[in-house]
Amino acid sequence: MRIVPRKIVVRPVPTAAPDCADCRSTSLSAHLNALMDPISRGSRDAFVTLFDHTRGAVRAGIDSRLREPQAAAAIFAATYVEVWWLAGCHTGHDEDVLTWIDRIAERRSAEAGPHPNPPAPSGEPASADVADPQHLRAALELSSLLGRSVDPLTRIDLGRC
Repeated sequence: MRIVPRKIVVRPVPTAAPDCADCRSTSLSAHLNALMDPISRGSRDAFVTLFDHTRGAVRAGIDSRLREPQAAAAIFAATYVEVWWLAGCHTGHDEDVLTWIDRIAERRSAEAGPHPNPPAPSGEPASADVADPQHLRAALELSSLLGRSVDPLTRIDLGRC
């Protein structure tokens, strides 16, 4: 089965500031909690803000559990897609949003097992182009939600706001 991606609109990636106005006026935890309700109602802007504030910590946690970069990229993308779909389940929780996201990533990492995706055969790059279909779907969905291209989302640690 061959997956053909639909046209993805890519917006320029804004440079991440070391902090944002909301982070300066409240705690990061309170800021992230405040984003969950708009995300649960479909706000992509709130989702992008949540992603930009948490991606570094989430990717570091995934990388510490999975040594294979392609597997870590797959779990990273799938974790944020799950956050998008389940944001309404977190609304009103007392649990820290970053802890909740990390629990999703931890569960997905455990489900993936020690080597969910074999390394690419020698001579072939390990990128989204040679990923398994499930990884590709998650990466494309995350790319679409964020309005950003797939490769930077899956290959590198994008840092933290």
